[in-house]
Amino acid sequence: ENSFIIGFVGTLQVWYGLDTLINAMPHILKEVPNAKLLFVGDGQAREHLKNRVNEIGLADKVLFIGSKPHKEIPEILKTLDVAAATYVDLPTKFFGSAIKLFEYLAAGKAIVASNIGQIPEIIKHEENGLLVEPGNPQQIAKAVIQIATNSSLKNRLETAAQTCGKQYSWENYAKELITIYNNLIQN
Repeated sequence: ENSFIIGFVGTLQVWYGLDTLINAMPHILKEVPNAKLLFVGDGQAREHLKNRVNEIGLADKVLFIGSKPHKEIPEILKTLDVAAATYVDLPTKFFGSAIKLFEYLAAGKAIVASNIGQIPEIIKHEENGLLVEPGNPQQIAKAVIQIATNSSLKNRLETAAQTCGKQYSWENYAKELITIYNNLIQN
C-alpha cells in the first residue's frame, strides 16, 4: 500500500496516551491524506479506543491487529514510517521502563514521543526523534506531519535512531554489567 503508517506496538493501556494519538489523526489527515494508524497489541483500553475511532469516523484509517508473536514484531516495525510513544503525564515523578523506545530505536524508526519522565534522556528532540507535550494531539500531529513531509528529517531521525539503538542494545548492556561486576570483584 502507498500509506504513511504511524504505529504503536505494545499493550493498549490508558497511560500510553493512545486516545490522544487517535485524536491527532484528523489533524494529520489534513496534510497527509494517505496516513494510517496501526495498533499492534491488546489490552484494557482496546474497546475504548475502537469506540473513539468510530466516534470520529476514522474506521478506515485506524487498524487494530491485536497481539502478535514477538518473532513477528521486527517485520511489523519495518512497515512503520513513524513509531509512537505518546505517553500521558502521570501524577508521579517516576516513569517506568520504556522498552518500546529501545525497540523502536533498534528498528531505526522515526519516533514521536512524549516529553516526560526519562524519555528525554533517550530521545533527543530533532536528533533521534521528536518530543511532544503529553496529551497534546496538535503537537503529535505537527510532529508526524513534519516527518511525513520532510524526507530529509525522516531519514536523519531513522539513521540516528538506529545508531542510538545499538548503544542501548542488550549486548552493550551486558558488557556494561560485566565491567561493573568485574570492578566490584577486583575491589
